[in-house]
Amino acid sequence: MKVVIFFNNVGPYHMARLRTANENVPLLAIQLAASQRLYSWHRASGEVKIETLSTVPFEDEWPVTHAWRLVRRLMIARPTHLFVPGYATFPALVAALFGRLSGCCNVLMSESNQDDHVRRPIIEALKRVLVRSFFDAALVGGTKAAAYARILGIPARHISFGYNVVDNERFRVMSKELKPSAHPFHNEPYLVYVGRFAPEKNLALSLRAFSEYRRRGGRMVLALVGAGPLEEQLKGLVSELSLENYVRFVGSQIDEGLVRYFSFSEALLLPSTREPWGLVVNEALACGIPVLASNRCGCVPELVHHGWNGLLFDPTKQSEIVDTLLRFDQLDQETKAIWAQNSRMKATEFEPSTFGLGVRSLCGIEDALDR
Repeated sequence: MKVVIFFNNVGPYHMARLRTANENVPLLAIQLAASQRLYSWHRASGEVKIETLSTVPFEDEWPVTHAWRLVRRLMIARPTHLFVPGYATFPALVAALFGRLSGCCNVLMSESNQDDHVRRPIIEALKRVLVRSFFDAALVGGTKAAAYARILGIPARHISFGYNVVDNERFRVMSKELKPSAHPFHNEPYLVYVGRFAPEKNLALSLRAFSEYRRRGGRMVLALVGAGPLEEQLKGLVSELSLENYVRFVGSQIDEGLVRYFSFSEALLLPSTREPWGLVVNEALACGIPVLASNRCGCVPELVHHGWNGLLFDPTKQSEIVDTLLRFDQLDQETKAIWAQNSRMKATEFEPSTFGLGVRSLCGIEDALDR
């Protein structure tokens, strides 16, 4: 058996997964490029050997070039099982075609779900043909992604879970080591958003909701952690709404800086209108905070339970966002502490080991795959 897993670029999320896969199967891990402009992460070194096919940023080379390099490496490796990150990129499709022609067991790694895009019948029909032709199994994040994989033609018995995990222990340790003096806003209560400033994150509507929340007596401020194409537009909206004293743009954060903003916050706010999963929720749970999340997020059925470790809302309705913020604000400290503890408990169900076990299962070691 020879298992190959590849990604465009390996970051901390991927390293945590690959480490546990490496403990379960004979693994060759590949990244197409050493870096990616879309993300500013820094990969931890020395945990798992990663073969890097290009030293320039992923976006700076043609997809055909990436695909050609990958196929040449796969020809040498001759894998029996090939784990492919999605089907929407040229290198992924070429790799899946190589796997099919060479007799590999092709496993689709996916977090896509039925609700994360407007689905057009013709396109969906073509996807079903593609997935049924190229893939034998799927490794997914949760029930929404599993349901969509079944729609695309993957049999339920050939689907395993564990794709969307983060290094929980790393977040737990960094959070535990923080001292009270590290509070970023001098003990002022705040919500935290972490992510890109992009249209699907729904930040403009959320800022309008936050303005109404403050007008109705809300006491928290809002920390926006991240960057993106809408940053200047959002700063203009904050000024228009006279929220300069209540909304803090703190830039992109990694490692201890990110954990600091998580750990001292009252809760994570994730108002996306489209979010296939939402790994930021995994991170928040590992740091032990409640989550106020859009019901469109793919991770919701698994990670956020309304009234248990957070609250859910319709992200298209400003009034629901306002009511959610006010309801959370009015909770007593004992309830918030219970919700925070529930978040820590929930995080333990999504340890990186679940990825390794999912890979092991789909490689037939536990006879989960009957080709």
